[in-house]
Amino acid sequence: MDYYQLATDKLSVAKLTRDAGFYADSVYASCLSIEFYLKSVMHRVPSAQEYEFTHDVINLYKEINSKYRSKKDLLSQMKACRKYNNESRYPYSGTDVFTKDFADKFISYANDTKDYIDNECAITLSDLESKPKKI
Repeated sequence: MDYYQLATDKLSVAKLTRDAGFYADSVYASCLSIEFYLKSVMHRVPSAQEYEFTHDVINLYKEINSKYRSKKDLLSQMKACRKYNNESRYPYSGTDVFTKDFADKFISYANDTKDYIDNECAITLSDLESKPKKI
């Protein structure tokens, strides 16, 4: 599964739904984008792999960040994502929080996560050495 491509697709969906005025859907797509960006590098961090079938972006980020230190602390963004992942999917009450500005904030969180993955989670020599070799 190409998590990176899924993340990029969900980020596009977040922008499209925001532009169409579906702000809760935009927040949800942004949260999925964040999750998929993180999962795109989890195979390089053995302890992170236990979160593959969860939506636990907080601990997934912590595990990845233990190997690839982020210059910008994204933990508060991960906590917001974890909170609003469900609330945006099932907005039974308090839907007034889902505004264009709120959706924009989550799109920026997804962009921050993408930047972290693209620029700070670089493959190391030990990653290459531990990669399974085809014979």
